Amino acid sequence: MTNLETPITSPEHTQSTKKATKMQFMVELTHSPGTCIASPGSTDREYHAELLGEIHQIAYKHGVDIVTGWAFPIGHKLWYVVSAKDAQDVTDTFFSIGVHRWNTVQIHPVLDHKTFKSKVLDEISGRVDISA
Repeated sequence: MTNLETPITSPEHTQSTKKATKMQFMVELTHSPGTCIASPGSTDREYHAELLGEIHQIAYKHGVDIVTGWAFPIGHKLWYVVSAKDAQDVTDTFFSIGVHRWNTVQIHPVLDHKTFKSKVLDEISGRVDISA
């Protein structure tokens, strides 16, 4: 228990020196045909296209790794799986690219299937008799 006499250099006041484990997030960008940067009437389309094209370098500056990404141009959607220590780093990355100006941005923490299986499904199947 910490009290007023506990020195500030006490281990009770210091953060762990262990490196934070990165989490994975799915970032979903959705826009309309009218706000699409491919639309001829889009303002700053070249600027936004250039920034989005440099997403790996911009993410790196925020401590975020782009694992992979997909685009569905005719559906006006883009998805990215990223690895980061927290959601704020992901937010900072996509904010600096400016995608919020022409997209609704959703950021979801996700598990890969192997982790989902070991942490969730195996726990369930271990408690449930599947032969019944």
